[in-house]
Amino acid sequence: MSPAGEAAPSGAGSTDDGHPRSERALPVRVLGYIGEAAPLSASARRAIAEADLVVGGRRHLEAFDVPSSRRVVLGPLDPAIETLRSRGPRRAVVVASGDPGFFGIVRRLRAAGVEIVVEPGPSACAVAFGRLGQPWEEAQVVSTVGRDLRRALNVVRAHRLVAVMTTVGAGLREIAAGLEAWPRRLALVERIGEPDERVRWFTVAEALDLDPADIAEPNVVVAAADEHWPENSETSLGPSAGSGMPWRLGDRGAHPDAARVRDDVLSALVTGAFGIGPGDLVGLAGDGIDLLGAAVAERGAAVMRVDGGVDASSPVVTAHGRLPRLERADVVCVSLTGGVWPDVELVADAGAGELARGVAMVTDDAGYDRAASVLVLLGEAFDTRVLPVPVATTLDGSHDERPHPGPYLFLARRRS
Repeated sequence: MSPAGEAAPSGAGSTDDGHPRSERALPVRVLGYIGEAAPLSASARRAIAEADLVVGGRRHLEAFDVPSSRRVVLGPLDPAIETLRSRGPRRAVVVASGDPGFFGIVRRLRAAGVEIVVEPGPSACAVAFGRLGQPWEEAQVVSTVGRDLRRALNVVRAHRLVAVMTTVGAGLREIAAGLEAWPRRLALVERIGEPDERVRWFTVAEALDLDPADIAEPNVVVAAADEHWPENSETSLGPSAGSGMPWRLGDRGAHPDAARVRDDVLSALVTGAFGIGPGDLVGLAGDGIDLLGAAVAERGAAVMRVDGGVDASSPVVTAHGRLPRLERADVVCVSLTGGVWPDVELVADAGAGELARGVAMVTDDAGYDRAASVLVLLGEAFDTRVLPVPVATTLDGSHDERPHPGPYLFLARRRS
C-alpha cells in the first residue's frame, strides 16, 4: 500500500538498487552553464546533486564536483546519447555550455528521441558581445564546432559583424588566414564566464602572428568591419563587405544597387540556378558583372575576383606554422563580353575545383565560342545548358522563338 493507504499505481515501486520505478523515464534536464559569471539557480544545482547520471564536459563536471560514479564525460556525443536513451528510470542531467539550444546539444538529443526540459543560460555569443559593449541584433553567428570552417569563414567574408563559436584547430588564427583580402578587426573573448576571462582585439596580421599557446579555450571570435571597429580605421572593406541578411528586421538590403538587383534577370537566373546563399564564396571574372556581384552579396554570400585564378593550395606561412587560405570558390561567374576576356583555362580551373558547384558565363556573340570551349575543359562532370538573356515570354506563357542576338548565359552545374 502507498503511505496514504491506496494501492500503488501499476508499474510503481522500487528497483533492486532502491531507485523509484516508473513506466516512463523522467525527462532529461538540460542545464545551460556559462560559468560563475551567470551562476546556476539553487534548483539547478540541486538537480545536479541528486541526479543518477550527470552528462557534461570535464570542466563542467569538475565545477560541480560530480563524482566519477555518476558522471558521463562528453567526448563524442553518440555514446552519451545512447546512455541517456537506455538509462531506464535513472534521473539524468546534462550540463552544457551557455544556451544548449543554440549550436548545442539540444538538436542532437531531440533527433535521438530523448525527452528533455531545457533551462538555458546566456549564450557564449551574448556574453561575448556584452563584454565588447556591442549591440548584436545585426550580427551573423556561425560555429566551427564539428562544421566546415570554410563555410563559416565565407560568412565572415560576406558580412560586417560575425561571431564565430570556435573549436581547437578552427579558431582565431585559422579565420585570420582567410581574411587577407577582407580587412577585419578580430576580437577574441577567451574563457567566457570564468575568473580568468580575457578580451583582446587584433588586426588580421596580429592574429596570424599570435602564438597558439597564448589562446585560451573555449573562446568566441568576433569579426568586425568599419564602424564596428573599436577605433577609426582608414582601411577599406575590400572585395566583399556584404549588406547583411536582406530579411533581417525588415531590412531589404543596403547595397547601392539593391533596387536594380531585384529587377535583374541575369542575377536571378544565376543565383537561382546554383542556390547561392550564406556560406558560399562566389568568384567573379571579367568586366560588366558588378550587378551580379551585388546580387550575390544581397543573398549573404562572399564575393572575390578570380581573374588571375585562385591558388587554393597556397598556405599562409606564419612564425607558428602554415595555415590554409580556404579560398575555394563554390561558384565561378564570368563575363565574356566586350572583347576583354579572362583566360579560359584559368576560369575552367577555378570552376572545376573540388568544391565548385559550377560555372556561369554571360557572353555576347563574339565570346560565344570561347564560352563553349570552357565547357569542353570542364568535362563530363558538369551538366550544361545555354539560355538567352533575358528569355522573351509571351502573355500566354510560351517562349517567343524569335532569334535572340544575345547576351547568352552558359550554365555548367556539377552532377551530384
